[in-house]
Amino acid sequence: MSLFKKTFLGFALFVLASCGFRPLYVGAESADSVSGERLISDLSSVYIDEISEHTGQILRRRLLSRISPKGNPEKPKYELSAYVVEASEYQQAIRLDNMATRTTMIYTVEYVFKTFPEGKVLLRDRTSSRASYNILESPYATDVAEEDAKKRMMEIIGDNISLRIAAYLKNKERETLEEKQKREKEAAE
Repeated sequence: MSLFKKTFLGFALFVLASCGFRPLYVGAESADSVSGERLISDLSSVYIDEISEHTGQILRRRLLSRISPKGNPEKPKYELSAYVVEASEYQQAIRLDNMATRTTMIYTVEYVFKTFPEGKVLLRDRTSSRASYNILESPYATDVAEEDAKKRMMEIIGDNISLRIAAYLKNKERETLEEKQKREKEAAE
């Protein structure tokens, strides 16, 4: 490895360390928080509500696989509700005979993350995804391409939601740990 590459790599690591970057699934630098076990435990205590329609079911399956791989918990601490608020299609690549050969779809999902059973809203947000597919001469092939585009969008949206919830829970864990350390420091003084 050249000297320039080593210097650049060292500088990049220094910048990441100084900006407060912390990996999501690593503990918050304490003896009782090793390898994100508390975060994984919190994520596995999220109940994911049913979502209507076929695209909603794809989204729910993705959320379950990312947040609660063992299924909904028996004693949940949190509840996640999500629903599609906007779905639009735009035809593109218009031929001379005014037939489109490509379609772009945009789906927007709103989600609410709250405590269970109290219902206190912790996080409310929206996320969107866009996908395109070709309109082919075979109607069956076009239907398959459309379903695949919807599946890809719902998986991307599911990943966005699960990462946002994990980041929220990780920050909550860090804030709790910092408050505990602050109380211990004040008690020692």
